[in-house]
Amino acid sequence: MFGRHLIERGIVSSDAVFDAVARQAKLRPPIGQIALAEALLTEDEVERVLERQLNDHRPFGELAVEAGYLRRADLGVLLEAQSRGVPRLGEILVNMGALDRGTLERELQVYARV
Repeated sequence: MFGRHLIERGIVSSDAVFDAVARQAKLRPPIGQIALAEALLTEDEVERVLERQLNDHRPFGELAVEAGYLRRADLGVLLEAQSRGVPRLGEILVNMGALDRGTLERELQVYARV
């Protein structure tokens, strides 16, 4: 993970990475919401999966596939859609002021070589 790389190299603190990951998660729309918008699940199916998640803490998509509401291929499309438009960790760290753009670009090059 790029965040771990930055922490290990002393570029950013673990607190900054944790905060950036939390911000990233808030920007990511829920799979159930995307599935509803794409008409891949009904409101009733989303509700049933969410109810099941109260006791079974596995990911929504995994439970929806297991219940037969989604196919694996559909889940893949939904996961791709979920990540679209969500800023990458490095961008969030730059926006937070924890990292400057030049350092981000250099560290991405170093990380790609590792």
